[in-house]
Amino acid sequence: MTTIPIILAADNNYAPYMSVLMISILKNADNNAFFDFYLLVPDSFKEEYKQKIEEDCSFFEHKKLNFINMQNSFSTTKRMISHISEQAYYRLRAAEILPKNYDRCVYLDIDTIVRTDLTEFFNVNLEDWYVAGVKAPGYHFPEDGNKCYCDRIGIPDISQYINSGVILLNLKKIREDNLTSVLCEEALKNYPTVDQDVINKVFYDHILHLPFKYNVMTKYKSIKNHKMSEWDKIQKLFPDEDIDGSVKNPCIVHYADKVKPWNNPWCLLADEWWKYAKQSCFYRWIIWISLKKCAGKFSQGVFSVKNDANHKVLTIFGVKIKFSIQKYCPICKKRNKFQGFGKPIRTFALCPSCLSLERHRFLYFLYDKYFLHTKKNIKLLHTAPEKCIAEKILKNSHIDYTAIDLYPEQWDFVNCKKEDITNLSFADNTFDFILSNQVMEHILDENRYLSELFRVLKPGGLFILNFPIYFELEKTFQDDSIVSPEDREKYYGQYDHVRKYGKDIIYRLESEYNAKIVFAKDTVNKCKFKKYGFNNNDCCFLIKK
Repeated sequence: MTTIPIILAADNNYAPYMSVLMISILKNADNNAFFDFYLLVPDSFKEEYKQKIEEDCSFFEHKKLNFINMQNSFSTTKRMISHISEQAYYRLRAAEILPKNYDRCVYLDIDTIVRTDLTEFFNVNLEDWYVAGVKAPGYHFPEDGNKCYCDRIGIPDISQYINSGVILLNLKKIREDNLTSVLCEEALKNYPTVDQDVINKVFYDHILHLPFKYNVMTKYKSIKNHKMSEWDKIQKLFPDEDIDGSVKNPCIVHYADKVKPWNNPWCLLADEWWKYAKQSCFYRWIIWISLKKCAGKFSQGVFSVKNDANHKVLTIFGVKIKFSIQKYCPICKKRNKFQGFGKPIRTFALCPSCLSLERHRFLYFLYDKYFLHTKKNIKLLHTAPEKCIAEKILKNSHIDYTAIDLYPEQWDFVNCKKEDITNLSFADNTFDFILSNQVMEHILDENRYLSELFRVLKPGGLFILNFPIYFELEKTFQDDSIVSPEDREKYYGQYDHVRKYGKDIIYRLESEYNAKIVFAKDTVNKCKFKKYGFNNNDCCFLIKK
């Protein structure tokens, strides 16, 4: 019999999903496999959750459960991705936590399910490799080899970079080379993709690449037609593998994104996950949390009509009937069932065809009004270009289009020029139109940002400016002592925002630039407002020179 040690890590919020993952592992296990689970949990982990997990696994033989109290381990680490918790770092201590007689172990993120027996995966020939895993496609896409990202985390190149959510660790070699302390030290350096960057840096040049079927990341498939996005690029990463076959019949499914089956039951391969969730003691808890997240509080009365993320839900005497609501996207010109998106989830926000959000559709509506419909030759500057909008603008031959960003490598869908937006290289009076959406809240020197864009705008030109405004605030909130990603997310709503704009910004822009504010709700009638999926608070500023 093959004994397979498996490390899983979760806090109270993720306990139910850890149990679902364990059910999927045990349900698909071969009779000759024994699973020794090491469940790494914080000191605050509830006893009742331990009991429920044990109950879920009690129906299966050939397993052992070890709850490891990690105390406050990694509690001081900084994380730049909001939906990742400190438990993500627990795996870095695997070599010291597991018994010395284990030379290797499997680690799985909680947002995965296993669809086959893990014996073949566990028996991969590790030789002198520290870790085995599947390449993380998105990090390999930039044509320049993602050089800026490599420089930031300190690796020579991106060619070996893997996703850390499904890995096989060579505990013996990690112990021999005393790397656990190195891993823990690197964890304190606040890398963009937290533990994943640590693993790729410390284990660089000793990483074994596995087939895509062992970590099918759902984020790389489109919502509508189940085709892999960037299909050709993904195929190049795995030239010897039938990617289509791996996607249709994955060994391990990884919901590696903010969108999970439990917060969006209509996400890709959600049915696979819910198949195991139904067998868990946590099932009612999961349903309740999912309903709260997707639909908010709902009426317990005889009759109610509510929106969930993607449907109109009619409840009569406790019986729920769902009606699909079709919207129309003015960007891709398609009728679709818009998806829920955001934190908290905004209903009917995301177009599944072009992935536009409410503000993109509103802004595109204005662009079409002001410059897309005309055939007059114009020069246009677009900062931090949105794919759904940029691709539409590029189809217009009368537009001389320039896209800029401080980190242009992240915009691989367009020829983007590297520019510091507070010190532009362009001459005065260069552009007829300037589009800058959701940028100003990221810029420390906002005055310089505005003056530079206004400088390169031609006389008679139009600058269309958009950024989030919190209308409940009379005055913009900014505190220069708030610098950590955690504090910025807490006080500003996002880890890389540097202020929270209140209503005073409206009067300031009107005074300094004679700006005119335009609300989405005032641009179309109520029928089209609902049809296009606009948001009541979406607005932008029109600045003419």
